[in-house]
Amino acid sequence: MASQDPPPAKAAATVVVPMAVQAFIAADDFGDTAYQMAPIVQPDLHKLQRLQQPERYSHQSAIEGGGEWDHLDLMDWVDTSWWRLQAEYNQRFRDLAAGGPRKSRSGVYLSWCLPNVYRSAITATESAIKTPQDRQDFEERKLRSGYRVTDNDGNPIPSESTQFRAVPDRWMVFRKLRGGGNGEAIGKEKWFMVESNCLRAIDDDELLDHDAPDIEVTTSAGIDPDDLQPATMEEKEPPKPIRMGRQVELNLKSLTAKDNRKHRVPFNAFDMGHEFYVDYQPHNMGVFSLFDDLKDWVNNGGSATFDYAIVGYHADPRDDPLVLDHSLPAGKPPLKNKDIMAALELVLNDRKDDDPGKDGAMQFLNAEANKDGRTFTYGVLRNVRFDRNSVRHLDAPSVKLQEDVYSHQPVAVGLDTLDALAAYLHVALKGNTSSHAQNLLSQIVMLVAREDDVDTQRKAADQVANHSWVAQKEGTVWHFPEKDQWDQKTTAVTDEHRIALAKLNNIQTQFDACVREEEQLLQKLYGCWWNAMGIRNLPANVLTLRRERIQNESIAISSRLLILSDKKMELRLEIRKEKAALEYMLGGESKKTKLITVPSPGFGRHQDPVVLLAGAKSGWPADFSKPLPVRLASEIAVGEPPCDWHEWIDRFMADVREPLQAILREFSEADDTKRREGNWRKSPYVGIENMNNTQGWFPLFIEWEIEYYHIAFSNWDFVASDDESGRWRWIIPDDKRLALDSGAAKDCRRIRGRTPFLPQAALMLRARLEQLFGQTTDKEVLARKDEILNKLSSLEYFSAPLAGLADHLLTLRHGANHRPSAASCSNDDIIKSILGLGSDVLCRIESLTPEVAPYGASATAVSPPDYWLNNDTAFKPVMHGQARFTRLVVVDKFGQIVSGLRPTVYGDNGEGESSALYPCLSPSLTCGSYQLEDGPRGHYWPNTVVKADNDPNLCQFFQLPPRINENARLNVHYMMPGGAIRPSATEWDNPIWAWLVTNFQNHSIQMYDGEGHFMQEVVIIDSDDAAKRRVVFSMGPRSGGHAPTATGRLAELLESLKDHEFAYSLFDMIGGAADGNWRSSSANLDDMLPAAFGRPFCIADVGISIELAAPALSDASLLSRPSTSGEPASILDYEFPIAMGNHTAAFDGLVGTFPSSGPITTSNISTAYSRWASQQASTPSHGYTTSEARPQPLWVKPYFVAGDIGGIDGQGFAEAHNAQLSQHCVSAIIDAKLPIHLYSGSLFPMVELSLPRWPVDQAMSNMQAFFAVGPTLVPEKPVMEYRIEAQPGGDVKIPKELSIQLPAAGDADNSWRWMQPRLDGFDPSADNDSDADDHSLVGNTEWDPALIKPLDKTLKVEDAALSEIVEGYIMVKSKISA
Repeated sequence: MASQDPPPAKAAATVVVPMAVQAFIAADDFGDTAYQMAPIVQPDLHKLQRLQQPERYSHQSAIEGGGEWDHLDLMDWVDTSWWRLQAEYNQRFRDLAAGGPRKSRSGVYLSWCLPNVYRSAITATESAIKTPQDRQDFEERKLRSGYRVTDNDGNPIPSESTQFRAVPDRWMVFRKLRGGGNGEAIGKEKWFMVESNCLRAIDDDELLDHDAPDIEVTTSAGIDPDDLQPATMEEKEPPKPIRMGRQVELNLKSLTAKDNRKHRVPFNAFDMGHEFYVDYQPHNMGVFSLFDDLKDWVNNGGSATFDYAIVGYHADPRDDPLVLDHSLPAGKPPLKNKDIMAALELVLNDRKDDDPGKDGAMQFLNAEANKDGRTFTYGVLRNVRFDRNSVRHLDAPSVKLQEDVYSHQPVAVGLDTLDALAAYLHVALKGNTSSHAQNLLSQIVMLVAREDDVDTQRKAADQVANHSWVAQKEGTVWHFPEKDQWDQKTTAVTDEHRIALAKLNNIQTQFDACVREEEQLLQKLYGCWWNAMGIRNLPANVLTLRRERIQNESIAISSRLLILSDKKMELRLEIRKEKAALEYMLGGESKKTKLITVPSPGFGRHQDPVVLLAGAKSGWPADFSKPLPVRLASEIAVGEPPCDWHEWIDRFMADVREPLQAILREFSEADDTKRREGNWRKSPYVGIENMNNTQGWFPLFIEWEIEYYHIAFSNWDFVASDDESGRWRWIIPDDKRLALDSGAAKDCRRIRGRTPFLPQAALMLRARLEQLFGQTTDKEVLARKDEILNKLSSLEYFSAPLAGLADHLLTLRHGANHRPSAASCSNDDIIKSILGLGSDVLCRIESLTPEVAPYGASATAVSPPDYWLNNDTAFKPVMHGQARFTRLVVVDKFGQIVSGLRPTVYGDNGEGESSALYPCLSPSLTCGSYQLEDGPRGHYWPNTVVKADNDPNLCQFFQLPPRINENARLNVHYMMPGGAIRPSATEWDNPIWAWLVTNFQNHSIQMYDGEGHFMQEVVIIDSDDAAKRRVVFSMGPRSGGHAPTATGRLAELLESLKDHEFAYSLFDMIGGAADGNWRSSSANLDDMLPAAFGRPFCIADVGISIELAAPALSDASLLSRPSTSGEPASILDYEFPIAMGNHTAAFDGLVGTFPSSGPITTSNISTAYSRWASQQASTPSHGYTTSEARPQPLWVKPYFVAGDIGGIDGQGFAEAHNAQLSQHCVSAIIDAKLPIHLYSGSLFPMVELSLPRWPVDQAMSNMQAFFAVGPTLVPEKPVMEYRIEAQPGGDVKIPKELSIQLPAAGDADNSWRWMQPRLDGFDPSADNDSDADDHSLVGNTEWDPALIKPLDKTLKVEDAALSEIVEGYIMVKSKISA
């Protein structure tokens, strides 16, 4: 229930939020300066309104298919022709007709940076409001986060729509004279009021008054939300263009004048047309900025210095996020101010114990939220010096940066900001590693490393390379709760519980697939609507084929949506049933034990490459994205005398009296030292309040255009890196000279985009370095913490991704696109007729806020227009090509321009040629190079698709190796033994089917099954004489006389080991791998076997698949033709290589691979390890096999399994996924302690696959390593009358009398045992002269353990007769560690 109007603001309950303010000063000499400024061309929002309501404006304009509908851009592209970049010809400040300055445009352009608290939004997902209770919980969450739940009429605000926090809509601007002027007294003030949400028609009397100010610099284009509603029967003419914003002098007249103006309610920062509106001053004049012409205080030829203060608040206090205007549901804990402050990320509890303001702050925070709370936004800019004649006394960062760009091009391109910064520093510093900046970059790999050894840092380097991957939460996985969350009566987890949980997760995964496909279908339905709007006003007999295609697609989408909707309903009910049943199994009727959910591994794609410009700082305040320290108004200028206007404020501005007077007391203080260094509670932005004779500079966005050449996939090779990293990458081989291939450059197009400079990018490096210091214990690194962070602050750069590049290749356009409304969608009979759909389907897309729109019928969506004549389609599901910049323009919030390419005198980037851009490139984006055979040494030429330069060692192009443009993920799982379709192993399954241990003394391989039970010892007998080489199978010291029967793949492996060549190669492989891991600085060597043995290795099967998040995308252009190029037309037509293992990295556990089915032979087993090669090698890099002998990549095709496959039990759906994994399955020999790593180059991040720990530990407890001894002479054979059998899995207690004296005792420890054989059931009649190769046993051999003692070297002649020659085994350990 809505409450009464809130009371006047109180200083003790008003939070003052700091705000950064900047100013740009224009003087009459603008035409003589080097400034480059964008014109004031405000967005045509009225045109947008006409396009979305065609029937309403049918008598004013017609909409043609594929014309203005497709190409409406709310921001014109900045004209960077030579003429437009000259200040002398800039129509914003110059009167081109008269040839002089536009004096009315000279003045101070103030702009304030809206704090982050007002840039946040909240929205409800389908699952968040699926039940009435869920909806109530979400409404409570909105209240606790500072959002309104009802409008001014008390009606609920729909949770389905995105809701931004209301921004302050009243801004008081105070100008105070510091010196100069026309003789006014120092300290004189003038006040302005900006009504941000004021709406006036273009023909409003106030705007048409002959004394009215220039509307281009005092108001902005706007839309009245009421005008978007369907027309009424009484409407005589459609709505007129609207101007938003109003700035007037704040005085008694303006305060007491009758206010019959209309205001936009609710008012937020992001419903105004485009994403830059809130910060881009040419488009938000009179809304979030103010133009002060200063004609009243500064005459022609005069100058003066001013201070400015801006105070913002909500005209309707109910819009304030701290005002609780709606009660919480009964029974809920009270909402306190500190709860809302935490949600707003405003910090007030940072007071020290001796701080006099701590009590007041804590009292406010701990108080229950009510109608008294307020936020006031306050920013100051001091020492603003204005000279009407000139701006030459001001430093101009934009002019300096432009000079730097033209002189040495401080531009870099990388996979992400970090990558681009490293590329720039490497080139700019010419590889000087002694530079502090380069040293700083060299430590970045430690950000993900908690060890100081080289192996861990190399692994960290692999992970840092994945920072460009953007993954999304795409589903849910159910887990058992943590032990501390279990009900005390809950029994231990059983196999029945695990089977039930696996079933639940299969159903959930199937449901998530339906959700993802449904989201894609709605986006495609939006594309159909988009295309239908383009032909809406054309006669029905025009473009019939296009109409038929649009309708067929929309009907197919509608049918598919219906199928998925029904399936989702069935699966949702099944999930609830299975979840309830499992929780009942766990917790009984109490149901206290609840399953928990975690996000499933996300689908994603790499972000578009990032461009970085060095030499100028970002305009965002420091730590803009972090929680913001604030003050209470009662803490400001405490004890100071009232401000000069306090009586006037008390009388005419009573609602804001207390906090406003406190703010003005601080603003009016003339003593800078007192404000900055006194005992006052200072603003956190006090350090940026001084203009300091420097023009405002706030890089806001970048406009870019590249010339993209799509290079055939057949030209790319997937190879291991040439360096010692072992990583894999995509290259174009040197022998493929692209410039010599006449067809290589055929598929060329220009792609352009506009991308914001976000505050997070500039803060990323510092945040990662702070993470580094939190992880390391290295005293040397910690000692340099302050030094490194200070040096970081000195690096001036800003960056932005080339956002939209991948979308363009999918024939989708990134940007602020038309949103379907009821008037243009479900209520439009013509649209419904074109699409063949009813309102019930079309209403589903009316709440969409699409980021991309289809190319549709737009011929100019691809540039140049003749692209369609040379190429069949612009649709590229996979990016693989090269690109160079044809346009790079930085635009700041005032419209200042920095161009990356210098245009010619005649140039408009279309006629003549502009200068080329040679960016610093990340190694990941660098083109290959070659030397001419007859060319000078050191002259390298880039292997680019066209020869762009006549000089060597220059490259305009950056190379874009293959990357998938659609959301996908690389699935890697251990697979369980089975048939053609094998299940993937869960955390409770043991996928290991064999263990191998090398015995270097016997030259043998000891074979164990997956649980660690001994099977056979394969003794390899080598000889220079090939005829004498053979393999002998030994049972070893196993009791019972026989080994368990080997089955499945283990039996096939044992059969293959009968071949000497295969057995020797396997021994050489695992022996070389054991040696390599022993040398590793990061290998765990605790509790290892003696040097006679290698480490144990296991064998398990690994399945690989590439899964799409949704069905494969298709061409979104209506102009494409069937492809004849031979290039894959769909992502499903591609096949990608996936490489396993990194033999150069000690952190990788892959030893070798062989097929998971079929014969196992020497020819199909692959490895990089060789014991013989490593022993012969002079350097570690030479101790490996040839590249051909190493594991080769598996070629994998992407796939998607629809959610309606199979029943509702999830089994059929899971089998479909397992079929894909089984199709690309390989048996892997693995070091069980280490994960294996999979590489796909630029396709996916590196994937790390580890074995569950429990089956490894179980096998280690069962395994017993041993080696043969003898024949050897011992003083006395042990008396085995006790008949103690060896027990696998643990030591046994052996009487001291059972012992044997052996020379090996000097190397033995207490866990070593002599295994004495004895033969039970011996049959004397057995044929002892059988073939030597027949190794079958006669009777049963039993092995009894005995202690080992050192030899007694005392001569005992009387005991000589007891000496015997014995053969047996020494069991070196009863338990083995991996």
